[in-house]
Amino acid sequence: MSKLTHTKLKALPEGKHADGNGLYFRRRSNAQDTWLLRYTDPESGRRAECVIGTASHFTLASARVEAARMKKLIADGVSPQSKRAAQKAARQNGVPTLSQIAPEAFEARKAQLHNGGTAGRWYSPVRDHVLPRLGHLRVDQIHQSDVRDALKPIWTDMPDTARKAIGRLKIILEHAAAEGHDVNLNAVPLAKVLLGRQNKRPSSHASLPWQEVPLLYQSYDDGVVDTAFKFLVSTVVRVSNVTQAMWHEVDGDTWVIPATKMKVKNRGDHIVPLSPEARALLDRAKDFDNGSGYIFPSPANKKRPYLSENTFGASLKRRGANVTAHGFRASFRGWVVSNDVCSERIAETILHHKVGDSATNAYIRGSFVEKRRAVMNRWSSFLDGHTAVDVIPFAGRA
Repeated sequence: MSKLTHTKLKALPEGKHADGNGLYFRRRSNAQDTWLLRYTDPESGRRAECVIGTASHFTLASARVEAARMKKLIADGVSPQSKRAAQKAARQNGVPTLSQIAPEAFEARKAQLHNGGTAGRWYSPVRDHVLPRLGHLRVDQIHQSDVRDALKPIWTDMPDTARKAIGRLKIILEHAAAEGHDVNLNAVPLAKVLLGRQNKRPSSHASLPWQEVPLLYQSYDDGVVDTAFKFLVSTVVRVSNVTQAMWHEVDGDTWVIPATKMKVKNRGDHIVPLSPEARALLDRAKDFDNGSGYIFPSPANKKRPYLSENTFGASLKRRGANVTAHGFRASFRGWVVSNDVCSERIAETILHHKVGDSATNAYIRGSFVEKRRAVMNRWSSFLDGHTAVDVIPFAGRA
């Protein structure tokens, strides 16, 4: 339990005064007041003490936060003294630490990421699972055993995140090597050998059986979230394409999503033929127009002018649907196959999946628009309940 307060700090005599959790305040007559952390060094097993910083730089609250951060590193097996020694050596030798080079590698890759990586999904596995253990090491010091030890805690329990983290670490090390640093590029592949196989395989997005989609679809109303959700299901694009859709992308009965907004950018712009139902939803969306240019603006968040990608998931949970918004693309695919609606090529192009080589993809995108429009019109009729296909009651409403 914390013992010190701002009032007590002012009246403390010379000496070391405990605050709790290993944090100490040291007052000396001939030097600045400082904050200290006492701990058991994970490398030597001995009691140790290190300086957090001066009282002029760290308030009581910020010293507690920094002490907690350092204690977490210690719990992860990282010695504060070894970390500082490595950082000092790196500065002296001109070789960057992993923490120093990682943001540079991220910046160099931003142009290839969705929306320039602003969502943070590319960097977060590195930030949360790699840098806390390896960030203090110079890039020329990183060994496969270091990578193994950093990712072992999540390798089998969080396989998707672990794969992303180790893959992005490989990219960062390659960036360091490209800058001329002596890097062990075999550290990542050899670490994979040391870590072994992951038994858990990636799970697909939970989806609703296609027969249940119409009743769920029709349960949505006319608000901005409901309208956006119906537009998502009727166009079967990805969630971010809808939440960040802009009016200038729509031209009559066609919506052209720029390649820069697509998950795979080298497949070019995504042409989405709009069914009468989808166009009616856009007409309804004009009531929400606030001048931002976004079709579905956020009604509450001033910092983010468009709807959050989590909005649809929350809406589905409120209806008792244990599925994801992305999963309706799989529902659409199941409807296509079960009812022999169109060829696999056209269905995959509607979903902006790869079909053959680049030339084939370009041909299908440009030449099959009207065939895709016919499919989307039929899908919208199904959603509205205007087809003869048997509809099963939505489980969340049963």
